[in-house]
Amino acid sequence: MNQGVNEPLRQGQPAAGEVEALIGLYNAQRFAEVESRARMLLGVFPETAMLWKLLGAALQMQGKDALQALQNTARLTPNDAEAHNSLGVVQQERGQLENALACYRNALRVAPDFVEAYYNLGNVLSDLGQLEKAVLSYRSALKFNPNVAVIHSNLGATLQELGLIDEAISSCRRALQLEPGWSVVHSNLLGMLNSSSGHTAADCLAEAREYGRRVSRTVTARFSSWRCAAQPQRLRVGIVSGDLHNHPVGYFLESLLAQLDPARIELFAYQTDNATDALTTRIRPRFAAWKSLFNLSDADAARLIQADGVHVLLDLAGHTEQNRLPVFAWKPAPVQASWLGYFATTGLAEMDYLLADETGVPATQRGNFSETIWYLPDTRLCFTPPETNLPVAALPAQKNGYVTFGCFQRLTKVSDDVLK
Repeated sequence: MNQGVNEPLRQGQPAAGEVEALIGLYNAQRFAEVESRARMLLGVFPETAMLWKLLGAALQMQGKDALQALQNTARLTPNDAEAHNSLGVVQQERGQLENALACYRNALRVAPDFVEAYYNLGNVLSDLGQLEKAVLSYRSALKFNPNVAVIHSNLGATLQELGLIDEAISSCRRALQLEPGWSVVHSNLLGMLNSSSGHTAADCLAEAREYGRRVSRTVTARFSSWRCAAQPQRLRVGIVSGDLHNHPVGYFLESLLAQLDPARIELFAYQTDNATDALTTRIRPRFAAWKSLFNLSDADAARLIQADGVHVLLDLAGHTEQNRLPVFAWKPAPVQASWLGYFATTGLAEMDYLLADETGVPATQRGNFSETIWYLPDTRLCFTPPETNLPVAALPAQKNGYVTFGCFQRLTKVSDDVLK
């Protein structure tokens, strides 16, 4: 917030002492007072850029709408790179990506070495599907500061989308070197390793176990006793997932829930995101309780689950998005298992089982998991037919004379080796 403080005050601006007092309040994190005082002064001095800048920053820190304040700041100080960048952040949060793009480019026009603006620009370009340009922007940021973990992480994710798996792995490893305890990036790395033909199942298991060791070291008091009844009339099963909505996991789960007897099994949902839709509405009545872990720390989430007296805790994510595997390291339930949303090991010593079938995990492959493999009969998946009536067309092979294969997977998983 010091940029522009020493600029000469224009005619019709407040006294320097007034602005300095506001800066002091801002630095003391008294954001509500900054907002109130800045609004009062702007009523008298509406063309004072620093007042708009302080107001915008105070609004942002309070989670309030700062768009107008930042627009005025950028208008009054066209050569303030920080102002353009801050305006871009607000535009990006509002989904106005093209406007955000222009703001970040204005910031870089003024300050060609502005690392944060390059990073933000890369994020918007990635959201717009301009992946090659996003990579160039991230790399420009790293040229000026190579020690920012989040830039390496986002670069890795973008390279993965481009199918450049080995380069993506290198970026994730660099991010973890800078922030060794960043479990989300470590999960991303494990997903990439499983997509790489250059890494064996043993490599993936070793990295997963390293993930488990790092996460376990963050636990201050692992549970060794539980509040669940030893011989319950109903088994209380907790489900931890960020996919309890329009997502493959949600669809595979839906038909199974309808077959469970609520007199024998009591379900608790622990949602790790805040997304809801029609599928959420349909499955929610199947649960005796529905609780959010979205804004809870791992420790608080584990305490919540342990207090609920859950007998069996199911992870439906593995190392995919919105996972809360670190919560399982606290051992909030006496029996913990991973199922459905991921195909490989979690690497957590505290994860007792992985629910599988003999097709997905042949007996010869059980050694590639840190968990005990528990085989379900026939299949680990239970498809939910869509409500939409989709007409089935004639088989193309009858006309073509050859079979056409279709794949609904992410293309990054369909490598040359997979196709062979």
